[in-house]
Amino acid sequence: MLTIGPYCLDPLEFGRIRLDGGAMFGVVPRPLWQRTNPPDERNRIALALRGLLLRGEGKIIVVDAGVGDSMPAKQRELYAVEASHQQVLAELGRHGVAAEQVTHVLCTHLHFDHVAGFFRLDREGTIRPTFPSAVHFIGSEQLHHALEPTVRDRASYLRAELEALIQAVEVHLVKNEGELLPGLRVELCDGHTPGQLVPIVHSAERTLCYPSDLVPTTSHVRLAYTMGYDLWAQRLLEEKAGLLGRAADEGWLCCFEHDPVTPLTRIVRENDDFAIALDEELLALGKEWHPRT
Repeated sequence: MLTIGPYCLDPLEFGRIRLDGGAMFGVVPRPLWQRTNPPDERNRIALALRGLLLRGEGKIIVVDAGVGDSMPAKQRELYAVEASHQQVLAELGRHGVAAEQVTHVLCTHLHFDHVAGFFRLDREGTIRPTFPSAVHFIGSEQLHHALEPTVRDRASYLRAELEALIQAVEVHLVKNEGELLPGLRVELCDGHTPGQLVPIVHSAERTLCYPSDLVPTTSHVRLAYTMGYDLWAQRLLEEKAGLLGRAADEGWLCCFEHDPVTPLTRIVRENDDFAIALDEELLALGKEWHPRT
């Protein structure tokens, strides 16, 4: 069991998705990235949809929630989606949590593969929130961008569904970096998408960072490995270098939202770059921190 400050932390495995390997690794040539991320016949690589569950001091917090089942069948086939709204509920149930008990939700950003699990469509086609009693933390700048995206990234957002969701739940717009709740702070990053929230769970003894799409997989720990989806690659590189530098120097744990194999590592410096380190403590955390087959 992993505890940090007042919280017990667990990964939430919401399923899998496949995205184009070239888009996931930008300027990095396929012969390099395919060594650790083998593509299928359509050049797609497997990615986890991994959320984070925090419990403590009367709070139950869910960070990101995968794709749910609101995507049209054509898109689900395009992205080889293996996920559903029922899987969101089942993962919480595996930890003894009902959706109605969740007190807070943190949306790192509003791309469909991070936020669509926070709602479902009923039989009449009406949006129903997955966590109706929860306060939803959403980046103010990210929400503004999601409702008025660019031509380049508008396919990443479900605008109508987002508008319905924010009308149906209590929303706390995050405008600045800082402490959201005791032991949980957020930092703001703009390289991937404006106003992305990076949650950091911290205590005097230990810190865990959940960088979401700033560093989506352990392969992306390498500075040159950025995504074609990143709106501002140079800004992202600078943000990533700063975050990973602190993680390496201060011994933080890092939970990777999309890595299909390794959900939790530490970061180490390697010459002018970074690499991952799996130590005995991490390996001893148990099977719950590793994707189930």
